[in-house]
Amino acid sequence: MSIKSYRHRQSKFLSLCCAVVLEEKVEFLKTFTEKFNVLIHYTYHLPVTFVQPVDPSEKSTPSDAVIIVRRFLEQEFKNSKFDYIQFENLGPSPFHINCYIESEQTQCDSKLDWGFHAERLSRKGYDDIVFNFNQKIFAEANEAKNAIMEEIQDELGFFYAVVQSGVVKMYDWEPIQDSVSELIAVQRLKGIKGIWKKVFVLSKLINEAFTAIAEFESGDICINNIAQRDYRDIYLLTSVFLR
Repeated sequence: MSIKSYRHRQSKFLSLCCAVVLEEKVEFLKTFTEKFNVLIHYTYHLPVTFVQPVDPSEKSTPSDAVIIVRRFLEQEFKNSKFDYIQFENLGPSPFHINCYIESEQTQCDSKLDWGFHAERLSRKGYDDIVFNFNQKIFAEANEAKNAIMEEIQDELGFFYAVVQSGVVKMYDWEPIQDSVSELIAVQRLKGIKGIWKKVFVLSKLINEAFTAIAEFESGDICINNIAQRDYRDIYLLTSVFLR
């Protein structure tokens, strides 16, 4: 891994400034730079990672930067000599989007008028979100960027937690689906073998399947109740940008 500039830990996030060099070039990715700021914010639910192209030669596609950094990490962990360390990611990225920050003049003389607002632009592939910031409040784009990330990180952390719980439920359901398929197969058996399995095996398979389904549904109810509570806590707030 090539760390070009700095790495430091603050109270709530890890910040990396790195140069990314892939072993295999991907021509269709349009970042126009090999340098990226990678900021990992640790929220209440899950960590959220922001990837920012640094000094691109042309207007870049920020979502491509996420792909490059992910492939770079996969490459580096694969080449690592430590078998007990592995790279995992929640993907394809469920919130894969191009974000831009632009300044906007305000007609109001009061500095407390507004800080920034988001505008979503529909695009083929991934949409764009443009965060317009008030020049009377933020002196530069980098200052606005830090405020925006601080504002939206809890929303994103919750969103990723909901997506992750869906993935976990998908994997939890797979053995139940296998049990149901086995039940159907036994039910369709004919002849002596079919009679023997229906007498001595079928009832056990049914009990195991019902128990697994009951455990799955009880866990699902618990997770949904927690998600609904957390949703209310986040989205009853006044400053919501990504809903």
